[in-house]
Amino acid sequence: MPHGERALLEELRRAVSAVNTPILLFLDLDGTLAPLRKDPSKVRISKNVLRILRSLSKNPRVKIFIVSGRDEKFLRSRIPFPNVSLAAEHGAVPLAKNEKRIFSSALRALSALSEKYPGTFIERKSSAIAFHCRNAPPRLQFPIRKDVLCLLSGFSGKGILIIHGKKVVEFVFSKAGKGAFLKRTASTSGSSIIIAIGDDETDEGMFREANRLGGISVLVGKNGKSSAGYSIPSVRDAALFLKSLLLAIEKSERKRFYNIAH
Repeated sequence: MPHGERALLEELRRAVSAVNTPILLFLDLDGTLAPLRKDPSKVRISKNVLRILRSLSKNPRVKIFIVSGRDEKFLRSRIPFPNVSLAAEHGAVPLAKNEKRIFSSALRALSALSEKYPGTFIERKSSAIAFHCRNAPPRLQFPIRKDVLCLLSGFSGKGILIIHGKKVVEFVFSKAGKGAFLKRTASTSGSSIIIAIGDDETDEGMFREANRLGGISVLVGKNGKSSAGYSIPSVRDAALFLKSLLLAIEKSERKRFYNIAH
């Protein structure tokens, strides 16, 4: 069971007080930085959150990574800051030739299945496929997921990950995944404070890897059993946490300069 907000803020202040230690901030977008929408194309990040992200990104201690299932074009349209790194499609890497064949086969099968169910649609990415069922009738949610998983079971054992999100099932290759991206990034960054924030099952790998590396993992909202060390209720609280992070960094820097001056 994740700990609550008070324990999270105490841990944040303790971690950030380690003067000059770099901070690696791994953030999901949908349901974390911005509320979920029935039409995914209409998701927007508030001006307040963008201001906080811009301020954090300008601090030399902080490196921000947006780790999302979205494609890079969408991410850049929502977060237009050059010093924020984008890990699109769960941190995917280019597909090998045999993976492209598997991808094409899965795409055809999922597209045919989508035609069977009203309110579903396929989102094709460069190295992943998302089967969205957010707009399907509630009575069909369970049979849709059952059919999708049954179909995708035929691709198991081929380096494939099936990721369950909120009313979406994604087909990605195992060398992708948010946890794998965090691991690769942290391994080349030296000693750092790692903070990972997300809202659903697609973020669990990122939480587990952050925990393994002694970092802070934060679940936004409720997602049943989670690997996250802490939880906060909503997107609004995620914004408040990021603001608290910014203030804690600034306080740590003021203290450092004061100690140098005296």
